[in-house]
Amino acid sequence: MVATEVACLDVQSQADCFDAENALSWFLLTRLPNADRNDGQRIVRFYALRWRIERLHFTLKSGALNVEKRQFDDVHTLSNALTFYSVVAWQLLSLTDALRRTRNNPLRQCLNWMN
Repeated sequence: MVATEVACLDVQSQADCFDAENALSWFLLTRLPNADRNDGQRIVRFYALRWRIERLHFTLKSGALNVEKRQFDDVHTLSNALTFYSVVAWQLLSLTDALRRTRNNPLRQCLNWMN
């Protein structure tokens, strides 16, 4: 399956920055059925969600939390710590996303979003 970029917005200015001559194309390999346009759109959404998962792992490992540097005495403590850090990383990513989406008054709108 081939997916081709058809639009692009600058996150900061919300301006259209799409350049048709330099549009990206992806060759997506999947075992999921791809019989019609709806199946294709669903598969592309799955690949887009993969990027969010990659950002979550980055935040956990080397981004903000440095979980790889933590050392624990037993598996139970490790499991509890990873559970806690995963929730913190998820909240950090949600807050980052909310800040990127709100240009006029990011702090006030993010605080309203959190309540």
